Formats: sequence, C-alpha cells, structure tokens
Amino acid sequence: NSARAAMMELLNSQLLAVLVAAGLLFGNELLVQHLLVTQLVAIKLVLSLRKAPLWRLFWWLDGALAVLLFLLLRILQMPFATADEHVWELYANKMRTLFPSYLGTAVQKEPTFNTRLYNAVSVFDFISWKNIEVGFQTKVYHMAALALVFQSGALLLQILPHAGKETQSQSYAHVFASMVLLLQTGLFLVLGCFISRLKCIGVPFLLLFASVALAPKPLEMLTGRGGSDSRARAA
Repeated sequence: NSARAAMMELLNSQLLAVLVAAGLLFGNELLVQHLLVTQLVAIKLVLSLRKAPLWRLFWWLDGALAVLLFLLLRILQMPFATADEHVWELYANKMRTLFPSYLGTAVQKEPTFNTRLYNAVSVFDFISWKNIEVGFQTKVYHMAALALVFQSGALLLQILPHAGKETQSQSYAHVFASMVLLLQTGLFLVLGCFISRLKCIGVPFLLLFASVALAPKPLEMLTGRGGSDSRARAA
C-alpha cells in the first residue's frame, strides 16, 4: 500500500545519502558500520521480502521482524564492527550523572578509561544552552513548531481514519513519511541533548522535517485535498 511505498522511498533516500557520504569519506567505517545504517538495511529487507499483513491484528509484525533482523545483523557484525562499543558506556555514565542511583548501587562502578577519554572532550558532554538558543535566533524552532501543528492535524485527518486499511492516497503516503521523519527527528534530538556532537544529525533532520511539512502547500497535507489526489478525483 501507499504507506509501505512511502516508507521504502524514505529508506532509499536515506541509504543513498549514506552511500554518498561513505564515498566522500572514503568508506569511513564509523559511518558504514553505524547502528542507524544497520537499522535502515534491516527495515528495507523486511519491507522488500514481505507483503503487508492480511490481518490488521498483525500490524506490528513487520516492526518486530525488523528489530530481530537488526539484532541478527549486529551479531554478525560484532567481529569487525567495533566503532559503537563505547555507546553503552557513555549512555550508562550519562544516566549515572543525571540519576546517581541508576542501575542500583550493586552495579555502580568507576567510568572506564574510554568513557573518561570521551567525557574529556566537550562535544561528548551534555548539550549547552548556547547551542540550544541558536534555534530560537534562527527561527528554526518556530518553523518546526508550525510544521508540528500541521503534522498533528494531518495525523488526525489522514492517518488515523485509514489505519489498517489499504489506501493509495498520495496525501496519506506523504503524511505517513513525514510521521516517520518526525519520529527519527525526535530520537536524534534527544540523543543530541545527551551527547552534544549528535546535534549535527538531529538539527538537519529538524530542518528537513520542517521543509517537508510546510512545503509546497501545507493545507493540502492537512486536508488531503489538491495536488495529484484532486486531479485523480477529477479524472
């Protein structure tokens, strides 16, 4: 259906961007072996090899299979994909900083040398208010907030009424892809708050979400009228 097609287009565009970036960085292993790349590949494989579930009760099955495939791929990558080994250590250290009793006193331990090394660099620290307020000065947050209003309305009018149904509406596909992009944006922005360097991923996603949600005609996305859908109905 249109939702799966929109998801596939979104995955293809992101994988193409990764491919271009990998080429420009001469196959940098930090990028090629990144968790996000493995996730994109897992979701693409599931969508490519499976058809949409016939029963609405199994709407969650594709997502569960993508998670299992992601875990399998990471296990296969473990012998050589070591670039993200520090992620859990950094996460645990950040949580202990915010919540001293995190994981309980029985498992608390001193940060490892790698963790201390990363924390000594400012880009791995919590994001500073100076970095956050730039979004207010450039009006990025204002545009994103307006885009979120349109996206919320589109969710209520375009997505929820058609949940679990087959539809070929292009407006539905557009809104669905925007919702996926919004979810990715939110996750990357949260990560960027914990590790300042990751704002270089979340902010471009925020700009992309705002541009997709507000262009070219926001009201068409909200109501599902106009554009190719209107021409199709007229025909």
